[in-house]
Amino acid sequence: MAAERGVRNRWRRPLPMAALLCALWVAGCAQNVQGSPIATPVPVLTSAQTVRQSLLNLAEAGVLHYQGSLVNPNGKTIDLDVSVTATGEAAGAISTNGQQGSLVLVAGTIYVDAPAQFWSELAGDPGSQAEAVDSRWVRVPAVALGVDLGAVLRPDAFGAALARQVDGGDATALAGLPTTTVRGTKAFAVAIGDGTLDVAAAGPHGILHVDVPADLGTAKNVSLDVADVSANEAGIYQDITQQ
Repeated sequence: MAAERGVRNRWRRPLPMAALLCALWVAGCAQNVQGSPIATPVPVLTSAQTVRQSLLNLAEAGVLHYQGSLVNPNGKTIDLDVSVTATGEAAGAISTNGQQGSLVLVAGTIYVDAPAQFWSELAGDPGSQAEAVDSRWVRVPAVALGVDLGAVLRPDAFGAALARQVDGGDATALAGLPTTTVRGTKAFAVAIGDGTLDVAAAGPHGILHVDVPADLGTAKNVSLDVADVSANEAGIYQDITQQ
């Protein structure tokens, strides 16, 4: 009798895991699912939806590089070639009427090192004051540029400012918009407010260029190529530190 109980107990032991999975698989295969599969089309995003997602991606960048021009409150055209970090520091070059200087932005303050000719062009005055700051680092108020680089061109702030101008009710598909080329890349031109955003035709439709007549500080006719250079973030911070 004890031997019989031992045999019965052995048969009551749980099935090994492999055997249990096999049993479940066989049971599942034996069940037929009624009906026919129906293909569900992937929804096509509107241009507004696409641009908002692109601006969200832009806002999350570690560093953005800008190259282009703007007109400051005194009517001077200023060319910028600068990188701005997510924490509001910046480094690069600034020029006006062909006269170029170096620019850094640290702790909310812009400093420019440029020859006397640059300062003469910026001020519209070739006097002795320009000579006094020849080739020296000089603190420059944001109003002189018309754009607070750290506050306005910082990735999250820049993306948010542009997103506010996107017409959310525009149901036009991205492929239905005019095409252009930015730095050799095919792009779609999307209207935002009174300006235009150029987004790459290929996914993920990164922002390539922005033309904004106003609404970015007191500067006018802001026209900038934009590139996410987060991969070079460490080198850019090093450059700012060295400057």
